[in-house]
Amino acid sequence: MRKPSIGLSFATLITIIAKIIDFADALGRKFTEGREYRRIRFGSIRGEIWYWLGLLNTEEVQRVHFNINLWSKEEVCAWKDAYVSRCSAICVAAAIFASIGQSALGLDGMRETHWSASALLTASMALGILAVCAAVSLQNSVTGLSNHKDIRLWLSKGLSKDYYEYPEPYKGLLLESSASTVKLMEAPQLLLNLSVAMYFLGFGLYLLYAWIWAVEEPTVNFRNNFIFYVCVSGAVIAYIAFLWSGRILDQDKVNLQFNLKRRFDTGATDKKMDMLEKWSEIVEVLTTSRSEFEKAEARRGMDEVLSFMRYNFDSPNTKDGYEPNQSRQGSPDATGNELTES
Repeated sequence: MRKPSIGLSFATLITIIAKIIDFADALGRKFTEGREYRRIRFGSIRGEIWYWLGLLNTEEVQRVHFNINLWSKEEVCAWKDAYVSRCSAICVAAAIFASIGQSALGLDGMRETHWSASALLTASMALGILAVCAAVSLQNSVTGLSNHKDIRLWLSKGLSKDYYEYPEPYKGLLLESSASTVKLMEAPQLLLNLSVAMYFLGFGLYLLYAWIWAVEEPTVNFRNNFIFYVCVSGAVIAYIAFLWSGRILDQDKVNLQFNLKRRFDTGATDKKMDMLEKWSEIVEVLTTSRSEFEKAEARRGMDEVLSFMRYNFDSPNTKDGYEPNQSRQGSPDATGNELTES
């Protein structure tokens, strides 16, 4: 009988250990990547709890924070088209599952099975309908954004007082992403996933109970179905309402900082909107130009925009063609830099 090769076994053991080390290293990077951002943005304890319990996708919040500041105009508009198409696809899929969930409730023997099967199918139908409503609502909201500035502001919660505390490359960025908006954008897909999961679970229970049990329908079935339906629907509606309330607060902050209500009421533009347009042009120069001179000029322009925004933070009185600091030319801002006419 041939003895097993010790060398081969040792090589296999080394390979397994290497794979374990690689996995541990990847897990460590997963734990540490974005940790500094979460600590500054949401707090050391709260940020980690939200992230590891899946209550908030802080990585997506961080990604949106980066994108709304550094995307070009074309990339912002491309995101809008992609998200609208995504909502359309979710509407179709959710409508299908809402329909088959309703059809499954009429299957033969459904009344004789345990109430949990019909309850899950009912919840699947309701979640499918809610997914359609959420996707259509968000699709209408995003479609109504007419230019790249509106899209950037819709995705943001306005300016950040603590932007200088963020790690690179988020330090010095103009806008801060809205966590409520990020969660709200994920809501249609989440509702669709729940609808699919509950449908397959409910249908599986129906098949199991139809095979094993042969009992008459208890009188409490309808009551249990209704209670389960109300609990699931109520929890989802409360969750969406909570996200919308956060979105309203963030949008109100943006309206105040960028004076959007005045623009809509009088047609006048706020100087901060001009600065946002200038910021987008500067980012485009930095990402497309090969000239070091143009990049240096763009960086100086970026410093001017940041100085202006810092000085006029939370000020609704920066009207078109007027800056509160005009009478203070040459005076230093909060960081000691000299303010200049932008």
